[in-house]
Amino acid sequence: MAHMYRDKFIGSGFDVSVISSSEEALEKIKDERPDLILLDMLLPLGNGVYFLREMRKMADKKIAKTPVIVLSNYDEPDTRKEANDLGIKDYLLKTDFTPRQLVEEIKRLYGER
Repeated sequence: MAHMYRDKFIGSGFDVSVISSSEEALEKIKDERPDLILLDMLLPLGNGVYFLREMRKMADKKIAKTPVIVLSNYDEPDTRKEANDLGIKDYLLKTDFTPRQLVEEIKRLYGER
């Protein structure tokens, strides 16, 4: 599924990296310095909340403040609240968007690329 989203975003002019674990993502963002992170709450080796907590604690404040949009099928109220408390920009459910609609929503929330 991640590769389908990647292809749709690349086709719309975004530069995209797909990373499947929170630990790998925490390392990768130091090098890639993304403008925006789409985050699933269900990840191997640490969930999305773990990733958000660790990212927000990073010494490099530019990385720590990177905008994050959650894109998940996991919609548990306490998890949503924790993510919001950690400063996410939005919490989107995968089931509410086709890949094309998701690209349009990200453009709307984050700005035209």
